[in-house]
Amino acid sequence: MMVRLILTVNWDFGPDQVKEIVQLATKARDAGRCVVAIDVAGDPQMSIFRTDGFTRELVKAQVNGLKLTIHFAEIVEQRPFLEKQLTELKPDRLGHAVFLTAEVAESIVRQKRPIEICLTSNLKVGSIRSLEEHHFAWAVNNQVPVLICTDDTLVFSTTLSEEYEWALSLLNHDRQKLVSLLKESITCTFCSPEDQVALIQKIDQFSADPSNEVSKSS
Repeated sequence: MMVRLILTVNWDFGPDQVKEIVQLATKARDAGRCVVAIDVAGDPQMSIFRTDGFTRELVKAQVNGLKLTIHFAEIVEQRPFLEKQLTELKPDRLGHAVFLTAEVAESIVRQKRPIEICLTSNLKVGSIRSLEEHHFAWAVNNQVPVLICTDDTLVFSTTLSEEYEWALSLLNHDRQKLVSLLKESITCTFCSPEDQVALIQKIDQFSADPSNEVSKSS
């Protein structure tokens, strides 16, 4: 198993707290402890009130070579601030991205900014009413890279395998399309190019094995 770690900053942290997390992440990364990125999460309401100091410390993390992913557009109230977050933070990936404005959606499509898709989570917290209305299909149809995630296996009582099954159902059970999406998602992971190649090879080997269900015709 290949493991990489992402340290989390909460939206309600002050600049000094963010700075401390970024410093810890940088030191751990330099010590070879598999830390590769910073995630910004927590109460989405608090993302509206972030200060320049908060943003500045996250930008420093990127300058120091850490990747950045943020929980994005989780609630409708965040919509007026989405463009500012994209412009100032320039995140490498977006978590959820449910309540996008038309302008931000267009920007994501144009920039091919990867989205961490959490089907079960979005359904259980009420962000969507059904999986059929999930923006997963929108992202796929617009060639936006997607990473199929659990959000939290314990909180949402799901597994990555189950999320793949849900995604497969939304792809009309096109297993080769799912394989293609998984391989593309590997290129959006926060690991080295060599590790990405190794992971893609594992997917190819798995999907080529006739004993594996994913290789069967739909």
